[in-house]
Amino acid sequence: MDKQKHKQFLAVKNMAVAPKSSDWPDLSLCDIFLFPRMKLLLQRPSFQHVPEIQKQSLAILHEIPKS
Repeated sequence: MDKQKHKQFLAVKNMAVAPKSSDWPDLSLCDIFLFPRMKLLLQRPSFQHVPEIQKQSLAILHEIPKS
């Protein structure tokens, strides 16, 4: 998908565009979108083991619509 199509998609969905930070040039906009959302959803339950965190993280990622 080219830049113009991205801009059109975001405009249609009424989504704000976060400016790319010069502090983290290797961090993509997807990372900026996904990490805070996952962090918020993962802080509520208490996990005892790493596999539990992995399972919940995958469940959260699968809930995000591909479109």
